[in-house]
Amino acid sequence: MGKAADNERLRLRAMFFNTLAAACVITGLFVPYFVLLTAWGRMVATFESLVTGDWVRLHGLMVGLFATAVALLLGFLFRRTADKIAQSIQD
Repeated sequence: MGKAADNERLRLRAMFFNTLAAACVITGLFVPYFVLLTAWGRMVATFESLVTGDWVRLHGLMVGLFATAVALLLGFLFRRTADKIAQSIQD
């Protein structure tokens, strides 16, 4: 393959990882919103459980926060991978 074909292949690969990064970050930003939206009626009980340390009742909140952290971490890693690939493109 020629240099242009190699660069195009690398560009498409970087774009793939960049798209994955954007999807993960958007997911990480909307997960807490949807967790709060679904638990809106139980917010008083959730805050009481947080204050009293009743971790069993906080299971849904903790799962949502964990999913947010994982999504944002994956977004960061995919973006870093896309940057490394983009830097390897030759002029």
